Amino acid sequence: MVANPYWSLEGIEEIEENNYKLRIHKNRPHTIDQAFRNTVKKYPMKEAIVAGNERWTYAKYDEKVDRVASALVEKFGIQPGDRVALLMNNHILWAVTFLAIARAGAISVPLNSRLQGKEILYQMNNSQTRLLIFDQEYFNRIQPFREEFRTIQTFVINGLCDPEGWVDYRELETYPSRNINVQRDETDGASILYTSGTTGLPKGALLTNRNILSIAVAVIDMLQFDKDDRMLIFIPLFHVTGLVGMLVAMFVTGGTLIILPGFKRHEIPQIIQEEKITATIGVPATFILIMESPNYQKYSRETMRCIVYGGAPSPPDMHQQLRDTLPKDCLLVEAYGLTESSSNVSIFPITKDRKVYNKYGSIGVVNPVADIRIVDEQGNDLPDGEIGELLVRSPGVMKEYWGNPDKTAEAIKDGWLCTGDLVSRDNDGYLAIKGRKKQMIIRGGENIYPIEIENVLYAHPDILEAAIAGVPDRIMGEEVKAVIVLKEGVSMDAAQLQEFLKTRLADYKIPKYISFVRELPRNPAGKVQVDKLVNL
Repeated sequence: MVANPYWSLEGIEEIEENNYKLRIHKNRPHTIDQAFRNTVKKYPMKEAIVAGNERWTYAKYDEKVDRVASALVEKFGIQPGDRVALLMNNHILWAVTFLAIARAGAISVPLNSRLQGKEILYQMNNSQTRLLIFDQEYFNRIQPFREEFRTIQTFVINGLCDPEGWVDYRELETYPSRNINVQRDETDGASILYTSGTTGLPKGALLTNRNILSIAVAVIDMLQFDKDDRMLIFIPLFHVTGLVGMLVAMFVTGGTLIILPGFKRHEIPQIIQEEKITATIGVPATFILIMESPNYQKYSRETMRCIVYGGAPSPPDMHQQLRDTLPKDCLLVEAYGLTESSSNVSIFPITKDRKVYNKYGSIGVVNPVADIRIVDEQGNDLPDGEIGELLVRSPGVMKEYWGNPDKTAEAIKDGWLCTGDLVSRDNDGYLAIKGRKKQMIIRGGENIYPIEIENVLYAHPDILEAAIAGVPDRIMGEEVKAVIVLKEGVSMDAAQLQEFLKTRLADYKIPKYISFVRELPRNPAGKVQVDKLVNL
């Protein structure tokens, strides 16, 4: 077996998959339900999940899961492989419902809570969902389209006092527990997560039990999570990182998950102290905003041992600010992943004695169960230092785009997932994101990678968020445009920012157009809509 030299292969084996080999952990659970049952058996009275005033042990969590699973199978006739969707906020019933769907042998379809009615309708019809479970606040998005849901037979609503014509979620919660045990395999579908490209219709990435669990176990191994960890989650559970790297990782290892209904930056410092939080994951902007809260210095962070960030460029000063205000042994780790790879692909390497080999400006090295290639437009492998598209092969790579064989064939070639991300690799094996394949700007024949400019912009102490787009130009073909969100209480104009960039970027990379906005345009998954930047 050949793997990145930063990681040990102890406990990892090779398996055959479609005429190629994959690395995967030997002692892995084979289904999500099996993983959860293993932990329930091992730690029945240990605290499993905290949300608001609710505190459940693993035994109580299991009882709740089995009641809902029993109702799905016996009351509503859910069969193995059926799709069951959940449109719910971050709360304890999301965590129950996800595991109940897995126990019933069905495929969960977690929906983004920012979706509007027609977007929900498309994803439900595309996935041929049989049953939809949703919080009452989404009633007005669903009710107008009720007759257009082609395959949904049952609508379950949580929180409505008198849901006439709809099933009350309480019927699932109070259903007699039948100790449901549906046989499923690690290669069976477990969840469909819809990707959110900035153009075109979203595609449903079908993740198997193996996909999800292989990456969850790898995350546990790399970050050295154990039963004593207490993970704070404020990112959405419907995102692949929230689902795989946080919820699943915690119940696989026997840790405790503390769920917030959303990003409550002024409450988080107090929660870290009172709940003795050890780990959390977020995008860089969330940690900047937490540190800027007046409550940040009021509370202790002495229990923190791991913070992971990714999904956007991290300002250089953010890491130092975290380093200065967290325990010395708290891991600060940048990572990279995507929905189609079940989350993690690369991460800063960590030694067994908890030393992080960080290299800022990079997204770390490939994880121990993944292989990568960096290729040119013709699919030829490129040497270190050159920029090309990142291809990934790992046990986390999705099975398919649901019901879309053409897009699946475009995305996965001989087991290699074509990410669409442009990267380079240095001599130490560290990867650096250079941009999206479809978002490269060509100005007067010069290739410009938006991420390079964004990284420089994030070095400015007054900038909270930044995004770059190419705008049509009659002479140059394209010009560079920057859209900036400033931190609270500061001001800046375009000339001042261009002056800042003059000594940091080649002249042709300096944005000709600069707009200042209160927030960046984002799609329902929170990704910046690059096509909308042009008109701001």
